[in-house]
Amino acid sequence: MHITIKPLVWSISTGWKALEDLYNVVPGELTVVTGVLNSGKSEWIDALLCNFNRSVGWKFALCSLTTLKNIINVIM
Repeated sequence: MHITIKPLVWSISTGWKALEDLYNVVPGELTVVTGVLNSGKSEWIDALLCNFNRSVGWKFALCSLTTLKNIINVIM
């Protein structure tokens, strides 16, 4: 008799019902978000992190070097 025990994998909903069947965040896994310039990647990630803060209380610190570059260009 051979018994296989699968590890329990839990995930966290993005907070958007339309995405639940397509994508959930699994702690310990890497997610890469790609796309063309100015397509809303940063805004989507910001909203996702806000949803996680509301739903599970996670806190985040962000550093966006492309945003910093744009701010420096505007100042100069």
